[in-house]
Amino acid sequence: LFLSPDKPGYERIFWGAGPSFILPTATDDLLGQEKFSLGPSIALIRQDTHWTVGMLAGQLWSVAGNPDRKDVNSTFLEPLVSYTAPASTSIALAAMARYDWVAEAWTVPLDFSVSKLFLIGSRPVKFGIGVRHIVTPTDRPDSGVYFRISMPFHSKGGVPRPPAPDSSL
Repeated sequence: LFLSPDKPGYERIFWGAGPSFILPTATDDLLGQEKFSLGPSIALIRQDTHWTVGMLAGQLWSVAGNPDRKDVNSTFLEPLVSYTAPASTSIALAAMARYDWVAEAWTVPLDFSVSKLFLIGSRPVKFGIGVRHIVTPTDRPDSGVYFRISMPFHSKGGVPRPPAPDSSL
């Protein structure tokens, strides 16, 4: 959830600030911390015709949850760079670094992805494939491939909708 100006500022930089939170919804102890966590976050994005460069940063602290589980106190830094070709194909590189202040350790997933925006009817749908390499606190890297499908929603602009049917027929 971000509050941000409607128009970019200096050098076409968009910014936003707002809360980040984690809901304790994991169904397995390995998948979640069983703690409700929240904190501040900010985002800075600069866009021009083909390039997007940005940073998301924030801090999370646990405020409620299972007292038998360790507390959450983590900082996240997520830099990204993306190039979108005229044919709506994007190439992106991003890191989603997390510093756990309790464990005093970094986890740094690095993502490289390629995606393409298509129209299915009048709805834009983005298909992508990526490679992720994770550097863990134990220095045992882990890698994998992922597939992503997303349907962007735009409140203004975006892909034009088809005209309404002629009601006079």
